[in-house]
Amino acid sequence: MKKIYCCPLPFLAACFLLLYALAVFLAQSPWRDISFVPHPSGVRAVSLGDAGGALEADGMYFFSAAHSLNCWDGRSVRTLILPGSFGGKYYHLENGVLFYLDMRRQYGLFAYELSSGRTERLVDFSSFPEFPARDDDVAHSAFWWADGERYYFLAQKAGTAAYAIWQTDGEGNFLSREYIPSEVRRVTHMVGEELVCMTKCYMPDGSEENGDIGLYNPYTGGWRTLLRFEASDVSYGEPIGVWEGELLVPRSDGVYLALDPQTGETEIFAQLDDPSLRLVSADGSAVYAIQNGDTLGLYRDGVFTPIGLADEFDCQAGDVLFVSGRADETFTGAAVIDLTGSPDSDGISQYAVLPDGTVYRLYASL
Repeated sequence: MKKIYCCPLPFLAACFLLLYALAVFLAQSPWRDISFVPHPSGVRAVSLGDAGGALEADGMYFFSAAHSLNCWDGRSVRTLILPGSFGGKYYHLENGVLFYLDMRRQYGLFAYELSSGRTERLVDFSSFPEFPARDDDVAHSAFWWADGERYYFLAQKAGTAAYAIWQTDGEGNFLSREYIPSEVRRVTHMVGEELVCMTKCYMPDGSEENGDIGLYNPYTGGWRTLLRFEASDVSYGEPIGVWEGELLVPRSDGVYLALDPQTGETEIFAQLDDPSLRLVSADGSAVYAIQNGDTLGLYRDGVFTPIGLADEFDCQAGDVLFVSGRADETFTGAAVIDLTGSPDSDGISQYAVLPDGTVYRLYASL
């Protein structure tokens, strides 16, 4: 006689409730897909070159070290993305999502959800015509911003020094590419909707130097000159940063000008009579300087205050300067607050220098 197996209704009801609860959990849990990340609002890149490697937001500092993503809250450091798998720069934090550009490893614009650790690529650069290839020599000059429902990416055309802006819609679909004026030698910052540019100047011996400093509006194509180079004058260097809303521009005679990006008016910020001293970074209200090529310090009210040996620096986020170097060579003789848990490690470490001269050791590579 065959046995007949039946599934009782209470069991089916329990299964249904379990599946329903699981669906609700997945819909509300931090491990959900972040495909619905809202388009960031009003993102503006503020610096180029080797800057862009750190961000201060909501009392936290995000920085990269040994190809990892880390967060420092002033007391402790957390590693968000493990070493070896992160190549991001030019961060923006909004609604618990960290946006960043990766030109080296994953090649695109990404969103990282802090609560879950999930990462999603928002824009893939592989479909961009003439965009710098991964690990291209000029790829470090790329940065991005968002406006309305579109993304914009500025970089040098692959294999050249010519700048272009690639544009996508909010879904990351490529829309257009436009070149900026060919006389631009270097783009250094973005102020409001305008790009701060150094033009080209050809010297009598045929060499190329920095010329005028001007602003280019990528939306209108408009150009206005802020600081004009004259052949009889000293030359200008690239702005070292933004100090209290003004660009700090070095001159070849040791003078640093505070340049108002709205009016073009200038005033002398610093006159350095010591040829071994140079200002290297400014953001917020803190200005950092290097003396004798390796002594890092603060420059304030005409006075240089040394901190310690640090001949390499990564970037400045707000008033804090991020510096990397060997632990047995960097900030020797300075009091360093160690947050790494590996005080005996003498490998490459990441440091944070505060505007009062306090130094934190944040990360120690193995």
